[in-house]
Amino acid sequence: MPEAVWAAAGHSLMRSMKKAPFLLMESVPSAVNWREYNPLKRPGMHMLSSMQAVAHGSDSVLYFQWRKGRGAYEKFHGAVVDHFGGKDTRTFREVTEVGERLSRLGGLLEGTVNRPKAALLFDWENWWALENTTGPRLDLDYPGSVMEHFRAFWEAGIELDIIGMEDSLSDYRLVSAPLNYLYQPGYAERVRQFVENGGIYVTTCFSGCVDETDLCFTGRHPLAEVLGIEPEELDAPSEEFANQFCYEGTEYPAQKLCAVVHPGEGTEVLAVYERDFYAGYPP
Repeated sequence: MPEAVWAAAGHSLMRSMKKAPFLLMESVPSAVNWREYNPLKRPGMHMLSSMQAVAHGSDSVLYFQWRKGRGAYEKFHGAVVDHFGGKDTRTFREVTEVGERLSRLGGLLEGTVNRPKAALLFDWENWWALENTTGPRLDLDYPGSVMEHFRAFWEAGIELDIIGMEDSLSDYRLVSAPLNYLYQPGYAERVRQFVENGGIYVTTCFSGCVDETDLCFTGRHPLAEVLGIEPEELDAPSEEFANQFCYEGTEYPAQKLCAVVHPGEGTEVLAVYERDFYAGYPP
């Protein structure tokens, strides 16, 4: 996953917590010191990353650290002023350029906040529940799945709020909820009302499996009418049972999870599994 996508998601998450501008507290103008490899920011990258934060709603670009310490753990962590002192360095000049640009933008952007019409669900309790469930497979990556959805919107130039299940959906036209395994009380009803009011709701398999106490729902799926499907079985195929489906002329692998579902009345099926005993079922 490109670093720029992770940075964009982090900024969007900070803004979304209060739907308000945030402060970028500890940016570094050159290099960090705690990775296996710590390359310098190439010319222009500090301006680019700083403006990315501002574009996502930050009202500041602050630094850790102003001057490099002489000893201890962070003596080689990047700073505005290095061990040699003075302002005749590439890093100092690039920080100055950022400051000059911020001074020009301040009157236009300070205090403003982005108002996206799309949202991505990232719920901490859902993450904890997924991490602690046993089966259908042990390598389900909830943050990774969320980031795959975020990247699709990011590459299309569609900005997102990152919200939790307790948040209102009324401000959005589209909500994406990948691997939404756990449903909090009232969540299904809010989604149902959102769709009835014209909203578009996107989700994946292994969603709506348990309630807030991690107990499986019985009977119909809580959003059966909204999703237009009735789940029956969930397959986590090993390599010898790998499946696939075709959507708009492109073949896609179906390897991690395959949900055997029945389409509801009036549901339009856009793709079907091509192999095994559930060939012909919608993925």
